[in-house]
Parts: sequence; structure tokens; C-alpha cells
Amino acid sequence: MGASSSRFSDLPAWAARLLLMSFLLISFVGAAITVQPSASPSQRCGRRSHRHRSGAVPGNRRESRSREGYYAAAVTEQRARDYPLRPIFTVRLPTLAWTVGTLGPEGAALLLRLLMIAAIAALTFRLRGIAGSRVAWGVAALLGAGSMALLTVPAMTFWHESWAAR
Repeated sequence: MGASSSRFSDLPAWAARLLLMSFLLISFVGAAITVQPSASPSQRCGRRSHRHRSGAVPGNRRESRSREGYYAAAVTEQRARDYPLRPIFTVRLPTLAWTVGTLGPEGAALLLRLLMIAAIAALTFRLRGIAGSRVAWGVAALLGAGSMALLTVPAMTFWHESWAAR
């Protein structure tokens, strides 16, 4: 496998190492920082908390579910409670809520970590046949595993993007 030129190919070795170490330091510091908001978005906007509203989960009303599909019922419920409808991703199936509700927060976090380990193993196995050398394979596998390391943060369990397959 021959070397190809990139925007970093002209850097001296010490500068490339410094750039790589800076990137790793920023990544690890960012992963270690936990931000806790002081108030919920509804409280910051001067609205009542969503917990005080009856049936806060879209599609919770029996009459809505009996005559409409899930998405139509969810949009109706979100409009009735002044929830946002844009971007389009705000109306989602409650799969994550069902998963966390069934397994509990700790169980869902464990499931996410198990999926992360399976993804790292699959990536490593796949890269083994593609990489030209053992060093390239090891570096690529470490970069892949490092990019998934944020999934070990407990708060990531509640983000839909953490569970996405892309």
C-alpha cells in the first residue's frame, strides 16, 4: 500500500505528533466534561414543566390512538402541548423510551455498551482484511474504537443519535 499525499504530508514529524496529541487531548477532555443545565427548556421559556401536563407522551390519549396512526397522533399531541414539530426528527417512534422504560437506565446503558463492543469487534474484523499492514490495521481499529468511546458516558444512553446505525 503506497503512501498518498494529504494536507498533513508536508508536516515535520514533531508537528504531526503535536497535532495528533492536541486532538486526543481535546477529545478526552471533551468526553470527561459533564454539563448539567440549571433549568429545563420549558422553565427557561417561562412555560409550565411538561411533567405537569397530563399525558405528556405523544399518542397517550386512547381516542387519538384508536382513530389515527402513530405519527398523526403524535403530531396532534405535540401541537396540543406546544411541543416543536421541526425539524422532522422531533416526531420519532418511542423506541428509546420503551427500551429505557423496560430495561431501566442502567440496563439500557449496558445494552448500548454491549452494542458498542460488538461494533468495535465487527469493525476490527472487517478492517483486518482491508488494511495493508498490521500497523495500519491496529491504528484504524484504535481510531474506530476511540470514536465510540463516548458511548460509555451514561448520559449518552438517552440520545437517539447514540443508538443510530450510521
